Amino acid sequence: MKPEKKQGDYNGHRNWNAWRIALEFSNNPSLYRMTCDLVDQVGIDRAAATLADELSGRQTSDGAVFNRTAIRLALRHWR
Repeated sequence: MKPEKKQGDYNGHRNWNAWRIALEFSNNPSLYRMTCDLVDQVGIDRAAATLADELSGRQTSDGAVFNRTAIRLALRHWR
């Protein structure tokens, strides 16, 4: 069951969705490697845009939505 989505600080992130997307980037080995490669090649801003296009419409198993804002927030403190 997904926790109630509230605006505000959630484990150091802006909200539950941003936290959950950051967790997915850290815990999914293939997504992590792809993200590392993109960040190294084009930087965080362009990597976030590329990932947002690539993952558009997808969700984690518990319903977190991959959107440009959540991805950008997840990459804000990358590595």
